[in-house]
Amino acid sequence: RRSKLPLQFRNPHVLAAAFLGRDVVASQGRDQRVRFWALESAAPSAPGRRPAMAAVGPLAEIAVPMCGFCPMAFSPLSSLAACDASPSEQRFAMWVPDEHDRRKVTVRTLAVQKGGQTGGPRVRVSDGGWDVPVDTREKLGMPMALTVAVAPSDDTPPSTGEATAMTLAVGFESGHVCTWRVGAAVAVCGDAEETTAIAPRFAVRGFSMIRAMADPITSVAVSACGGTAFLASVTGTLQAYRTGMPAAHSADDDARAPTLLWEDTMPAGSGHIALRPPPHERLLALGAFDGTLRLYDADCGSRVAVVRPEGAATEASVNAVVFDPKTIGRIVAATADRCVSIWEAPSSVVEAA
Repeated sequence: RRSKLPLQFRNPHVLAAAFLGRDVVASQGRDQRVRFWALESAAPSAPGRRPAMAAVGPLAEIAVPMCGFCPMAFSPLSSLAACDASPSEQRFAMWVPDEHDRRKVTVRTLAVQKGGQTGGPRVRVSDGGWDVPVDTREKLGMPMALTVAVAPSDDTPPSTGEATAMTLAVGFESGHVCTWRVGAAVAVCGDAEETTAIAPRFAVRGFSMIRAMADPITSVAVSACGGTAFLASVTGTLQAYRTGMPAAHSADDDARAPTLLWEDTMPAGSGHIALRPPPHERLLALGAFDGTLRLYDADCGSRVAVVRPEGAATEASVNAVVFDPKTIGRIVAATADRCVSIWEAPSSVVEAA
């Protein structure tokens, strides 16, 4: 089931979309601007159906210079700043390929404040950022895709100075994909009695390169532990690799050789892929250039569903997909008809995965 949101973008091509908590969606356009939208429940279209979703906004709009048209990525930061975060506020990191230096990624922080009696949610974005070096050791051309996966932890949120393990993956026009293990910790400015600022610190260790395809990479998804990477190319090839990266919280920095797990192809070409958040990582979504959304069993690569939105034009390619981390089976997709859509995966597929 799919509900089209009335989001009319100024640019004809949406590069990326992301859930920021339960009530806010971010969209990145080719006009090098990021817009933030509030999601609200609307009356169901018929008795017995779920409430539909309506969009309000944009809540905020910022210019984000980037390297070419490489999609950016978002990751949660609330756990890193737990000692400073308000219960009504969620924090995120926005990862953007540097527009001038291909050997680094710029990270900016943003805060989403929940709405109250006086209005809806609000979004605040930091003016500055932090540079994360990403040495590829070879010349691989323009970065084409970027993603960040945060390793889950059964422990309580880290206190000041403790690290959170993440995996950063970048796909290039040469057909290569590089992954790095990134540790993020909290840096505190001020004395013990008065904290003036809390900011993340990033340290890069561990490196793996997948020499995957001869065609440019259009999208990359990585499992939370960083052990599996999913790659899509402009010609429609979809591959899954074991990255060879050490365990997320391991002290070992040496990566083993990547190995191909499975592969699928489609003549239409692939726009974007997304892996359902843990602990339900078995479902993989792919947005295709033919306007369909294809769902895969991430473990074995079998195609479990192909969904085409009602009334959509054939040329309305699906350029960005993202799973709702709070609602199992709900997917946000940005299409070439300048809209963002809410998709509900078939219940049989969700239960099986």
